[in-house]
Amino acid sequence: MTLVFVILGRIIKLKSIFKRLHFISFLPTLDINMPGIDGVEVLRQIKSDPKKRKIPVIMLTTTDDPREVDRCYALGCSSYITKPVDPKAFLEAINRIGLFISIISVPSEEGQK
Repeated sequence: MTLVFVILGRIIKLKSIFKRLHFISFLPTLDINMPGIDGVEVLRQIKSDPKKRKIPVIMLTTTDDPREVDRCYALGCSSYITKPVDPKAFLEAINRIGLFISIISVPSEEGQK
C-alpha cells in the first residue's frame, strides 16, 4: 500500500492529483482553513463523487467548534483531529498521527488490486 499525504489549497490541484494518482491508494488530509477553497468543500466534493466516496479523509485543523466537527463527520470524514497550537504539542500530535496512519488500510480504487 502506498500512502500519499495531500494538503490541498485549490480544487484544480485536487483534480490533477486524482488524475495522476488514480491507481494509488491515498489518504487526503485537509485543513478546514485553507486558502482558495476550504477543506470542508474539498471533503464535500470527494464524498459526492461515487468513484471517490470510499476514500478516507482526515480533517486536521485548529478549529474545535463542535458544529464543524459534526458537519465534517456528517459529510463523511474518517477522522477529525484538532491541531494543538503549541509547536511542541503539535509535533507530538503529528508523531501520533503517523503511528495511526501506519496501521490503517486505505481502500484502492474499484477494480484495482
